[in-house]
Amino acid sequence: MFRAFALGSLVALLSLAGAGAVSHAQAPSSPGEPQAAILADMQNSVARIIGAEANTVEVKVNRNILVVERVNSNMNNATHSARDNEATAIAGVVSKAIAGKPEFGAVVSLQVQYLIRQASDKDGKVVDTVEFRKDPGGGFQFHKT
Repeated sequence: MFRAFALGSLVALLSLAGAGAVSHAQAPSSPGEPQAAILADMQNSVARIIGAEANTVEVKVNRNILVVERVNSNMNNATHSARDNEATAIAGVVSKAIAGKPEFGAVVSLQVQYLIRQASDKDGKVVDTVEFRKDPGGGFQFHKT
């Protein structure tokens, strides 16, 4: 009886330890110093390449997805095709910026989101999202759903 209780307790303990490890592995990561510096440089590069004001471009990593947000951009009123073209240029900049950098090794997807955001609204309303998937060479390929 004691042996069965001890075995059951051990299994329960291992299950809890495993569940804790899984939730920790999936927790959103906050960028470390090197990653934050690369994201800031990436933001400036993206803004320069597409001819946008720096405050209309935000770059962040959410788990294994790198997200470039175009906030209150003139592209919000453009066609989806025009946003696809701009997002493709952004993907090229991002690919070069993270190439060979271990801080971005877990990134498998790039999303370029076009948002409308009011000053009091932290998240904003998504107008459009253009998605790219990382290829074996580390570049981002347009993903069409």
